[in-house]
Amino acid sequence: MGTETEMTPNDTLLAKREAELTIINDVQRALANQVDIESIIDLVGDQIRHLFDAQLLSISTFDLEIGLHYVNYLVENGERLYPKPKPFNELHQHLISNHQPILINQNISQAMDELGLQFLGGDPDSLPKSVMFVPLVFRKKTTGFVSLQNADRENAFDDSDLRLLTTLANSMSAALDNARLFDKTHRLLDETQQRNNELAVLNTIQQALAAELDMEAIYDLVGDQIRELFDAQVVMIGTFDHEEEREHYPYLFEKGERFYPEPRPFDNLRRHLIQTRQLVLINEYSNEVIAEFGLRVVPGTRMPKCAVYVPLIVGETVRGHISLQNVDRPYAFSDSDVRLLSTLANSMSVALENARLFDETNRLLAETEQRAAEMSTVNTVSQALVSEIELNNLIELIGEQTRVLFDADIVYVALLDEHTNIINFSYNYGEDLVSISYGEGLTSRIIQTGEPLLINEDVPGRHEELDIKQIGVKAKSYLGVPIKSGRNTIGVISVQSKRAEGRFDHDDMRLLATIASNVGAAIQNAQLFSEIQRQKKYSEALVQNSPAAIIAGQSIEHIVETWNPAAEKLFGYTQEEAIGRKIDDLVASSSQLHDEATKFRVQVTHGKKVRSITQRTRKDGSLVDVELVAQPVIVDGKEMGVIAIYHDITELLNARREAEAARLTAEQANQAKSAFLANMSHE
Repeated sequence: MGTETEMTPNDTLLAKREAELTIINDVQRALANQVDIESIIDLVGDQIRHLFDAQLLSISTFDLEIGLHYVNYLVENGERLYPKPKPFNELHQHLISNHQPILINQNISQAMDELGLQFLGGDPDSLPKSVMFVPLVFRKKTTGFVSLQNADRENAFDDSDLRLLTTLANSMSAALDNARLFDKTHRLLDETQQRNNELAVLNTIQQALAAELDMEAIYDLVGDQIRELFDAQVVMIGTFDHEEEREHYPYLFEKGERFYPEPRPFDNLRRHLIQTRQLVLINEYSNEVIAEFGLRVVPGTRMPKCAVYVPLIVGETVRGHISLQNVDRPYAFSDSDVRLLSTLANSMSVALENARLFDETNRLLAETEQRAAEMSTVNTVSQALVSEIELNNLIELIGEQTRVLFDADIVYVALLDEHTNIINFSYNYGEDLVSISYGEGLTSRIIQTGEPLLINEDVPGRHEELDIKQIGVKAKSYLGVPIKSGRNTIGVISVQSKRAEGRFDHDDMRLLATIASNVGAAIQNAQLFSEIQRQKKYSEALVQNSPAAIIAGQSIEHIVETWNPAAEKLFGYTQEEAIGRKIDDLVASSSQLHDEATKFRVQVTHGKKVRSITQRTRKDGSLVDVELVAQPVIVDGKEMGVIAIYHDITELLNARREAEAARLTAEQANQAKSAFLANMSHE
């Protein structure tokens, strides 16, 4: 039988070292397969718990940038604990500065005092008997530490324990650094992939936006994309009316259902977005947050648990916002969510501004085309009006042009006779009105106010509202505009539809008003022309029927232009013979009379009136006694011609001669009688 060999101290030490190396190798092999930080810490922690006689084991890591100490692994008396992060204490600062392990096997308080440290273990009577603190050092930087504590006995740990724990700590430090690098690499890869995905989404949305210039379509396109991208039960796009200080909701979805809420006044949150132009992230709704921003639930929806509001900014102005909301849980949105939503908001802002500018350009272009069409119509009507100066024909032309232009069922042109206070319907189409008294009907209302009247619905109700009795055919749409002459309203043009409400709009009203303004001038011109023609006929009648010879001629040479019947009778020349000849050549042919006539002509040319009893020559050469009145015709301060009136005074002069002869005869008889009586008395 064999004999049992006793182990020497060297053999024991060697065996212990071999056992340590085996443990270290096992741990390092396990660590080599781990790249997750928490898994590494748990693996090493579990190994240490089985290796050492300790009631407490902790593995901690440091965040050197913010000064926090995280306890990643803590087991006390077999129970796993999860304490919250805490700021660095003196022990932590000591380990970070010195990078050296601490082994205390007895008199904990005294040993800690000698190190200038305070052991934060609570009551001195409950302090452990033995402790080890081994820093996790990698590349001359302490990133954490491992702590073992035995509460039952002193000298629980020796140098070999410290060496083994230090070796394990070093291995764990290297593994943790590799895990951090691996984690950082994967995080960067994930972020890169996330950014690529975001860019792909952005490119897709921007390509879609680039092809879309309709604002409502842009709201729907972006809103639908956001609903697919984010973990949000609520997607809201709001636009701001800064003048009215109200928010409109072109897009609002909650849990798959679309809502169409009425516009609402700005709350404090909206004002905050407008003033700061910064996004608002609310990770958890509280009573304080709700009160601070004055938040209210949109009718039919729920108050969210968290939300993000990103402003839509164009230039310096906040035009609205995009909001994501989660009604189930707080802290639902990550930094990448906020970043992506902000980028989408920027793209949407640009697209909306382009759409607004496109819409504005189209609107202005349409208005320009509309105005051009209106001006073309007005020019056509105006040209037609200019060509017609007879009043009745003019009004007929106005009515027909208006009827064709507006394709109206009823058209009328009404004029007010101020002398009789009667409104005459000078043109009628679609009804048989002739005249009404001023004060009746909508026509009187328009004349009284001098303002257009557009009634697009419930025409009978509008009559009742205005307390006006309806006259004529009932219409479903009515448009009437005043015809003005200067500041006075002289009539009305109206177009009406018997078939449909809403037939006319403000563009129609503007066009008809423009036509009416030209009509007013045309009617005034036609009335003036009619009056001038009447006065001309009256003047011509006076000249033609005057018993006096009236001759009118051009200035300077006094060429005959007017030669009335009395002149034909007095001087013997027909009108055809006299027109175009000099007056003096016709009626002052003798040298004596011609000299006198020349003198008179010079006086008239200088603006003087001539009146004379004289003689003039007839066509047959005989002389006729006349009373001549001649004077210049002055228009706007300029001599335009001469008018000469000749009264035949032959009979008057003959009567005067006969009266003179009778007077002389009577005087002679009286003288003879006186002489006879005188002779008789002498006898």
